[in-house]
Amino acid sequence: MIRQKSWWTAMSFPRLAGVAAFGFAFLIVMGNVVVAPAGLPRTGADIAEVTAFFGTEGDLVGVGTALTPAAWALATLFGAGAVAALRQSEGARGEAWSLVGFAGVVLQNAAFAGVIAIRLAIASTTSQDTSATLGLWALHDALFTLNGTFLALALVGLSIGGRRAGLIRPWHRTWGLLSATLLFTSATLAPLVIDHTGPLGLLGLFGWLMWVVWLAAYGTALIRHAPAPPTPRGGRLTARNRLPPSRAALCRVRRPACLLVTRRVAGGFVQGSTALEAWTSMSERQSVCAENGFAYGCVGADIHVFSDGLPVHVLEDRRPAPGEVARAAAP
Repeated sequence: MIRQKSWWTAMSFPRLAGVAAFGFAFLIVMGNVVVAPAGLPRTGADIAEVTAFFGTEGDLVGVGTALTPAAWALATLFGAGAVAALRQSEGARGEAWSLVGFAGVVLQNAAFAGVIAIRLAIASTTSQDTSATLGLWALHDALFTLNGTFLALALVGLSIGGRRAGLIRPWHRTWGLLSATLLFTSATLAPLVIDHTGPLGLLGLFGWLMWVVWLAAYGTALIRHAPAPPTPRGGRLTARNRLPPSRAALCRVRRPACLLVTRRVAGGFVQGSTALEAWTSMSERQSVCAENGFAYGCVGADIHVFSDGLPVHVLEDRRPAPGEVARAAAP
């Protein structure tokens, strides 16, 4: 009996994270669509305006904040999926840009949880006592503005990591870095942004709008991402644990499930191919296969690849040197 995988189990984790990125972007936009038209006070607004809004629109604030727990869960899933898509490429280079970006996503979740908690506290107490509103709103503005630091961290880490791994395009990286610059500048100028309403507040606004577009584009890249096949059981196929170093040197590229190996035998070379079990007459026995990708092996050399895993060179059948054919045909 053959079981068919459901769409849930068949979907790779990075692709699931791409869907989560779209969900996260949609929910944070909807959360603002609910409260912004009703007159949500801007950063640095007068306390009378704050009191009036939360005193009359407390229920609407509750509706808007109801979307945020799901948004934070989707943001975490998106960040983890980006790490899963980039970690193999980064591991080969000894980098960790994706972890920098994931840290930014988690920290912005925590910071904005404080922002939402303060809004709920003001909405639930303003109708009874407004004495605490001034201090709560000042803390709200500070957290809201400084949260740009963590958004910038997420943008920088995932933009650089995604581009170096070949996951996103150059324009996408540039867009993310520009958005990060605006958000980080707004966070750096937080005292001026809070105390002086004016054009400085637009830095964070434009940076946030660019962040939403960047999220949607990154989600698209993750959905289109072809996951690397898992490493076969028994560990990586290396010269150390399968063949003596004096007889072969194996190099992995990003996509293959198994290695395609070339080995020297008496009279020439033998090359492994898809689903081939070769060299049964020798002391070592090895199964070689390639699934949903390609694989290469070499003897006494290195295989150089581009950042996206494609080989720099094109392999061709080895042409025998002059005299080899005659010697092989000799009795």
